[in-house]
Amino acid sequence: MLLWILSRLRLALNGGGFGAYPSANDKDGKEHAMVGKIALGGAVALALTVGTAWAADIVVEQQNKAFTPTSAAAQVGDTLTFTNGDLYTHNMFSGTLGHEFNLGGQSPGEKKSITLTKAGTFEVECQIHPRMHLTVTVK
Repeated sequence: MLLWILSRLRLALNGGGFGAYPSANDKDGKEHAMVGKIALGGAVALALTVGTAWAADIVVEQQNKAFTPTSAAAQVGDTLTFTNGDLYTHNMFSGTLGHEFNLGGQSPGEKKSITLTKAGTFEVECQIHPRMHLTVTVK
């Protein structure tokens, strides 16, 4: 989206692509094109309206050899953070095709994170405690 805005702005500043060109006369009657000023103002307004999509941090607690929550919905770019509030070491991994990862050993009190880079649904498990399951759906 930002690339599109910048390309439209460049086109406008070069004087083309927007049909009739508005102008204004100064106090001496000399005409001045306002295309660049109008395009710049419009691009700034559009950029402020569109804004930036902020990535979320989804926290998954590990307690009593279980994930809480047991399922999570996320967007591409979000972060999944595992917080080990348990008395035991854990090792989160996913073997789901296209979503494979292995965070290695995670000591009690430790946090580990991954950034979600691909849409789809995948399972997260603990290699040490096979009853720990988390389903993550990324859109």
